[in-house]
Amino acid sequence: MWNLCLTFAQLPADEAPTNDPQEFIAFCGARGLAAVGAVCVSYFEEALSRLFDFSHDPRWRVREAVAMAIQGLIKAGPERTLSTLEDWIQNGDWLAMRAVAAGVAEPRLLKEAAIAKEALEVHRAIVACIVGSADRRSEEFKAMSKGLGYTFSVITAALLQKGFQVLRKLTASGDRDLLWIVKNNLKKNRLVKHFPDEVDRCQEVIKQDA
Repeated sequence: MWNLCLTFAQLPADEAPTNDPQEFIAFCGARGLAAVGAVCVSYFEEALSRLFDFSHDPRWRVREAVAMAIQGLIKAGPERTLSTLEDWIQNGDWLAMRAVAAGVAEPRLLKEAAIAKEALEVHRAIVACIVGSADRRSEEFKAMSKGLGYTFSVITAALLQKGFQVLRKLTASGDRDLLWIVKNNLKKNRLVKHFPDEVDRCQEVIKQDA
């Protein structure tokens, strides 16, 4: 099963391009690697290693498969998976960081306090990479930013006060890219509908700094 999933996942973009039916084979292959790794300990580490490689795939659906696969591995082995994901957060590796952010931002997983806390910490680490980088024009950076444009809202909905505290801090940073990320998260219904007062407080910070 492992070899079959790996063969599918390794279908190159020129043979299985975006929006081609073949692309779904690569998508399923990536998901399958995590499924095998989740139930077979001997494949756990290799599954994560392969997913790291596929997080850089030029096809967005394959990259989305990686994020979904990460969620399955977190459920199967939270500590091992989250510890490995910390190593994916490296300056300039925006697509790997995008996979981490999307992978940890799953409401069902965030019901576990320890996972929710770690999810916020990895997001803080990604923000630190953004602040310390001058490389913000690449397509990879844009893809990562787009992901953060919703993942913070998922984590904030789980952690409430701590999450909103981070959003307000990002707003006060004066960083244009971080402000864009905050504004997009504040539009999400999971925050607007259930926590309108907190959203309004963040909006006030934005108005004051405008």
